[in-house]
Amino acid sequence: MANYVFGERRTDPPSPIQAMTGKETAYPNLATVPPRPTNLTTQAQRDAQMKALEDHRARNRLAADALEEKAQTLPPPLPPQTLPEPMAVPPPPRIREGG
Repeated sequence: MANYVFGERRTDPPSPIQAMTGKETAYPNLATVPPRPTNLTTQAQRDAQMKALEDHRARNRLAADALEEKAQTLPPPLPPQTLPEPMAVPPPPRIREGG
């Protein structure tokens, strides 16, 4: 990218997207692949988390319904207050020559 103020040329660091040209055909070294994770959850733990999320969603829906019912029973909003009338424009000054 050129610096147009001083006319200097600046080089940007290579982008990982630019590196994905498809020219690298070397097969990856499988020794560098990390081991499988050992802290995976069990099906029972995942089911318990899903149940907790469903309960949380149900509570939120009940709360939203209660707020909606309460909003419908509130009195209508007050009409907007009217602003005071602006003052009249004063007449132009009477300027006489010589004094």
